[in-house]
Amino acid sequence: MNTNSTEEANAERHYLFLILAVVVSVVGLYFRFIGDQANYTHVSAMYTHISDIILVIGAGLSLRFIYDILK
Repeated sequence: MNTNSTEEANAERHYLFLILAVVVSVVGLYFRFIGDQANYTHVSAMYTHISDIILVIGAGLSLRFIYDILK
């Protein structure tokens, strides 16, 4: 195994971006709970759609960084 690839996999930037991606996903989850507290159905639906988009972005970023680490 090449030590350069091991050092690249253990680079701090990968893990910082991974933490950022997980935080984005958690924000998406909490945003959904904010929408559940809304009294109006159309507002609740809007929060649900926005939280789904944020969650998908966070999950996509997480998977991308995991695959970068594994390369």
